[in-house]
Amino acid sequence: MVGRSVVETLRVVHESPADVERVMGIIEKIASDSEAGVRGEMMEHLPHIVMVCNELGLPTWPSIVNHLLPIVVTTITDNDSQVRKTAQTALLVLMEQNLVGQQYVEEQLCPVIVNLTHFDEYVDYHPSIVALMSKMAPLLGSEVTEMMFVPRFTALCSHNGVAIRNTCATNFGDFCAVVSRQVTETQLLPRF
Repeated sequence: MVGRSVVETLRVVHESPADVERVMGIIEKIASDSEAGVRGEMMEHLPHIVMVCNELGLPTWPSIVNHLLPIVVTTITDNDSQVRKTAQTALLVLMEQNLVGQQYVEEQLCPVIVNLTHFDEYVDYHPSIVALMSKMAPLLGSEVTEMMFVPRFTALCSHNGVAIRNTCATNFGDFCAVVSRQVTETQLLPRF
């Protein structure tokens, strides 16, 4: 309900940059609501909101990127597992629809995602982050995946956590399908 209301509001106020900024502020507040259901619903609608912003050719597109994409990145580490999954799905939809520029993905998103696997406080999230990396890999292509994800993925293949190693094993084929044969043979296969 809330997400649809935001979309309708954007359609009405899209010609006023000040009003669009206010709507972005409301989206940020909703995305950080104390209720997981509210945060999850916002994540479900976020790709559609970005699509509408793009479709309307909003004059404040950089502002939208600065507001909406950080919400997705932040919500990937939400305390609620369903909200995390919804945020990951939202990110993948945005990438699949080319609503996130390749440069932004490489410079902003990939480093954040990789860094999440370095923090012990997020160790319970590591399996879902590894799964997200494997789903992003085909969208990123061989070169970017090899540069941004393979070093950390190979390190996680030897992680102390069984769940993390199992997730790496489950997603191993997805990485091999994207990266070059040389990387598969020299970096990935030796891990198993």
